[in-house]
Amino acid sequence: MLFFYFAPSFDLLGTGRRFPNYEKYIENGIYNPNLFDEDIICFLNKCKAYKFKTCVLLNGLLLGMPYNNNDLKSKIPKIQQFLERLDEMCVTDYVCIANPYLLELLNWNRIKNIKIKASVNFQIKSERTIRLLNNLINYWFPSGKLAEVELQKDLLRDIKSIEKIRKSLENPVNLSIIINEGCLNGCPYQIMHQLHSSTMSIDDVKNHQEFKFGVARCKNITATEPWLILDSNWILPRHMERYTGLIDSFKLTDRADSTDTILNKVKAYALKDYDRENINTLISLMQMESWKFPEIVLPPDFDDIIFSGRDVPEEYYASIWNKIKKYNAGRYPNERVAIQIDRLSKDSLFRYEAID
Repeated sequence: MLFFYFAPSFDLLGTGRRFPNYEKYIENGIYNPNLFDEDIICFLNKCKAYKFKTCVLLNGLLLGMPYNNNDLKSKIPKIQQFLERLDEMCVTDYVCIANPYLLELLNWNRIKNIKIKASVNFQIKSERTIRLLNNLINYWFPSGKLAEVELQKDLLRDIKSIEKIRKSLENPVNLSIIINEGCLNGCPYQIMHQLHSSTMSIDDVKNHQEFKFGVARCKNITATEPWLILDSNWILPRHMERYTGLIDSFKLTDRADSTDTILNKVKAYALKDYDRENINTLISLMQMESWKFPEIVLPPDFDDIIFSGRDVPEEYYASIWNKIKKYNAGRYPNERVAIQIDRLSKDSLFRYEAID
């Protein structure tokens, strides 16, 4: 079963994501959300025709924070009306939410058919977190309203922790996890990246150059220690069988990719059909790199090592990185093998400093 995720128009949320087709919805110089909504409804109806599941993303970290009464009187009713409209049309299966405040502020009795998915931003990463979530859900909702939980991405290779979480679920809830993002485990930018996306103004959404400031800043770390990318949250298609009976759905990123790129990733993980000379093409935060990451450089014990549950010495990953460099040096001698990104240089760190 394929799930398709979509975000509502950013005028509904007050903050936004990247919006690469923004110009398409400009009418007489003004953004027209009705044009966007028409496209969304068309997309959802096509998904239903093919029997695909759909999930609307209301997963901004700050979405639903009741800062003042004006927020409660304006933003929350708009979100309520939007979900009720989707519910009446029977075109959406799930809503993905990251902020527990939003769970409490919406009237779920008027949203009969859409079930709730807890976003990865809920930071579900232990039995205790699940117990607390069970407490919250049992207090606010009828049984079955929470249908799926997205596990914290750092757990991807921690099979033992996933087993414990699976056993601790009180209600029949599906577990999901992202498998190809490539974020560094324990990265200090993880939450700040989400906060940046949650607090952007509409103007920021349209300005791609400024948006880059808050995206993939972990490249500052891996530019210095590139072997850390091997100890980040991605797996190969052959690894999916290790999650049998533990994970109910696997989530692929990035929805901002081209249709062809998304289809290639689906084909890779669903059919194990992909370019084994360059598995960078599978990993969201690596696919922009021009050098090759061939599967053949991974040692025979790689699978058992990364799923062992033990701390793996960095020297192990550093040795693999050296093999990647040698592989590229032999075949692509003009290619620089390093983690790269267009980013602020140290010389320009203070270019946002206030000027009198």
